[in-house]
Formats: sequence, structure tokens, C-alpha cells
Amino acid sequence: MTEAAACGLPLCAFDVAYGPAEIINDGKNGILVSDGHNQELADRIVKLIRNPTLLQNMSDEARKGVTRFMNSNVSQMWKEQIVNR
Repeated sequence: MTEAAACGLPLCAFDVAYGPAEIINDGKNGILVSDGHNQELADRIVKLIRNPTLLQNMSDEARKGVTRFMNSNVSQMWKEQIVNR
């Protein structure tokens, strides 16, 4: 997901344990729906495709939001965790 966001793709996923909700801010940088709600996911993707402004806004937010997962930022978070223990 982070690679897709870095390329400016709005993220679309089901809200399953351990992952998507940590990366996707629903309605900002992508679409996050309850697990198994297939029709809702499909409907929201179609809405995104049909709305170029929304698509561009989510694309921009996806690029911005993914910076927190860059190696340098993640490395720093690990260092802080280790030092503070």
C-alpha cells in the first residue's frame, strides 16, 4: 500500500486487522470500508473514478501521508522506542 500511495494512488481496502487502518485515512487519502462490505467498496471506487477533483485530492493526500513510512522516519521511531525503554 505504501508504494501505491507514494505513486499518488488513492488507497482502497477493507478494514481488516493489522494494516489498512494504520495507513488509510478514510475519505482523505483513500477508501476504507468494513470487511466484507463489497458493494460499499465498489460504490465508493466508482464515485472516486467519476469525480476527478476527489481523485486528485486523495492522490495528493496519499503522497503526503506516506512520508511517515519512509525508511528514515521509521528508523527514527525505532531508535526512539529503543532509547526510551
